[in-house]
Amino acid sequence: MKSWMFILFTCLTCSMAACEKTTVGDPLFRPPSGEGEGEGEGEGEGEGAGEGEGEGEGEGGGGGKDPTCAEQAFDIESKPTRLMIFQDVSLSMTTQGATGTRWDQAKQALSYLLNDWQASSPDVQIEFGFDTFPDMALDGTTGDQCGVEKKILVDAATASPGSIFGIVEPILNEDIAELSGSTPLCKGMRKFLDPKYAPVFTSDGATNYLLIVSDGEDFCKSTECNGTLFSNGATAPNLGAITAKLLARGIRTFAIGLGEGYSPTSLNAIAKAGGTPFTKFLAATDTKSLQDAFTLIASSVVSCVFELDPEDPTKVNLNEVNFKFDGADVPYDQSCASGEAWRWVDEKKKTTVEFCGGACEKLQSGDVSDVDATFGCPTVIPK
Repeated sequence: MKSWMFILFTCLTCSMAACEKTTVGDPLFRPPSGEGEGEGEGEGEGEGAGEGEGEGEGEGGGGGKDPTCAEQAFDIESKPTRLMIFQDVSLSMTTQGATGTRWDQAKQALSYLLNDWQASSPDVQIEFGFDTFPDMALDGTTGDQCGVEKKILVDAATASPGSIFGIVEPILNEDIAELSGSTPLCKGMRKFLDPKYAPVFTSDGATNYLLIVSDGEDFCKSTECNGTLFSNGATAPNLGAITAKLLARGIRTFAIGLGEGYSPTSLNAIAKAGGTPFTKFLAATDTKSLQDAFTLIASSVVSCVFELDPEDPTKVNLNEVNFKFDGADVPYDQSCASGEAWRWVDEKKKTTVEFCGGACEKLQSGDVSDVDATFGCPTVIPK
């Protein structure tokens, strides 16, 4: 896991030019009113033949700027990135292609992601999880066609990806030629709104992603998805709405279409509402293109959640904090509605921050080389 070292400054005082933004609370340290260092003119008596006026340096009252700051180093640690792979295992996954069935293609691509790719990308630490729609047991047996009632297969694991692959491997080795399931995509997505279903994956303090791999349309009737009875399965607006609810719970969503039987409109509705830089779904037609889609997504999921760990929290006023990317202010916006901002994950504890919107995208794309933070001056907010 990456650690970023921030040098955080607790300013003793701020000039009007440097601190003209809106403040939240009072600074922890302020100099007594009117005190400051500066050059001034004063009269003094000198020893010698007589008295005279002269210029000299001394303490002047008021208006001077104190250039001294109490500098203290802090660690800020990147929080985990969790990626839940949500795999379609419906009947259409048995469709034969040039390089085997779609299920064969999915197995090979998953094996590549959890083994070869992860081994070649040690700097990108991901906690993987794995689940299917419709339900599938770890021994490869399936439930009813639209069933999503079983417990999650593999919650986001803290073990190595290789260990996770060992858990998932029995499924990947299973021949599902007799599978007769449908595609309960919306019902399956809805399960992740329940924190009890995947307690690790849905918990706070990390950047959480749901990665959907689907090869068909949702034809499952449901009274559970968005409270609407679907006579012919979920529509694109239904899927976009459930994706937006997941995003509101802190779960961002990617969509991959495998083969030819999926609905591009539906998968695009998911991608557009997913809260990731990929606002359109990724198409895959064989093992190689699915591996490429996995690689592209996994390489982009740099965590945007960081935990502050000051050596002496009593000397830092967390009500006056600013972050900068390459010297440019990143404004504070707790709602993250301004497009490029940071927020507290928990406004009361104030130990973890999340960069959201465009700020997160800059981190994930590698466009940011220096991240700095200062304490003691009024927090910059969006204009």
